[in-house]
Amino acid sequence: MGRDFMILADAHCDTITYAMDKRESLFNCSGHLNLKKLESAFDGCMQFMAVWIQKSEGAPMKKLAIDALNYFYEQKNLYASAMRLILNKKDAEVGLTKQVGILLSLEGGELLEGELENISMYYEMGVRSICLTWNGHNELGDGVMVNNACGLTEFGKEAIREMNSLGMIVDVSHASKHTFWDAVEFSTFPVIASHSNAFAVCPHIRNLDDAQLRAIGEKRGFAGINMYSDFIAEDGASEYWILKHIEHMLRVAGEDCVGLGCDFDGIERTPEGYNSVSNLPKLYNRLENTYGVKLADKIFYKNLIRVVRTCLK
Repeated sequence: MGRDFMILADAHCDTITYAMDKRESLFNCSGHLNLKKLESAFDGCMQFMAVWIQKSEGAPMKKLAIDALNYFYEQKNLYASAMRLILNKKDAEVGLTKQVGILLSLEGGELLEGELENISMYYEMGVRSICLTWNGHNELGDGVMVNNACGLTEFGKEAIREMNSLGMIVDVSHASKHTFWDAVEFSTFPVIASHSNAFAVCPHIRNLDDAQLRAIGEKRGFAGINMYSDFIAEDGASEYWILKHIEHMLRVAGEDCVGLGCDFDGIERTPEGYNSVSNLPKLYNRLENTYGVKLADKIFYKNLIRVVRTCLK
């Protein structure tokens, strides 16, 4: 069994940063994911591509983020036939063309540098999703690795209000529990946890507990399975454990809210047999055999596309 026509919608990769650092192209860079692999493996694709900048004292975060976005647009001009940009809900139609639909995101609110007007600046540059925090603290709130973490700051609440107004997706992966709950309560649109697994299956601080998963489901949001081995199993990450996370998240968040956010090119270790986006079709086949075509399609693309269409203008 297996689909002749296969579509993917994935909520997180770090391929822009990876390819830029390696001085390679997005079309055939040497990591887990590139445009050529996506074109070869799928008949249609929506891929979130994040801009992530290592935070350091005195680093010009906004300038470095703009440099990364400019790199992306240089690549888009070079490989225009291979990719298109997703800017609005109409652009979220996937499967009509082999072109990879790219949705640009920021990973970490520190890239706003505490200035609300930078949200609209990034919006004008094509960004449509912002991960509120990375692991540490920024002007929006605390990340998951902060001791005695707090929630959203007043600036964080203003930022979410602005994102909701513009039609940008609020991403709570990496957020502390307090920041997570504040964002879920404050956002008037569904939130996503673009690349986070189930704490009940693998008790890592970056994974979501059942209350968080349930809240995402109740808000009609999205949680994307992360392929980082340390988030999948305490020892011996494998396809078996990937499927266990999916099974648990389907049960707790609901079948309309679970999908993929593999974090390719941003992770050091992957389960055996899943070190490339090219391996994902076999996961689809496992899901189809277990749950049937309808639910496999929801997990592989329909759930994420629904949220994108809900949040974007």
